[in-house]
Amino acid sequence: MSNYKKIAIQLVNLVTTISNRFPDDKKISLAKTAIETLKNHNTRTLATFYISQIYLRKVNGIMFKDIIAKRDLNFFLENNILKEKEIKIISKNVSILKDENEMDTFVENLMSHWSELTDEEQESVWVYFDVLNLLSEKIIRENMNL
Repeated sequence: MSNYKKIAIQLVNLVTTISNRFPDDKKISLAKTAIETLKNHNTRTLATFYISQIYLRKVNGIMFKDIIAKRDLNFFLENNILKEKEIKIISKNVSILKDENEMDTFVENLMSHWSELTDEEQESVWVYFDVLNLLSEKIIRENMNL
């Protein structure tokens, strides 16, 4: 199985976990459907989106991957990783989501629900990002060796 497909599966699993935890949140459900659909049709695009727009994103000079590694939730909450204008342009350009706000909405909803998650659930979310970041590093290394 390719690392692109593994990233797509991890993203679906993350969104599914959050969607199951908050089943009445329609915005999270919509994001889940959109990400599942893309996974089923174009795993490379979904993985590339994660790598280029989340994993490699810098916020105030600090890379997202480093924020995750340090478990720096305060930095994550205080600095909107995905700005609304940027996510609309990105989503439209790669045809990721039917509604250009779905990924941004998912991230915002995850953060707004963060305090409702148990410590174990929060750690699970961190681990999803850890795995996504490890897979992203593998893809980047593979592409550098071409």
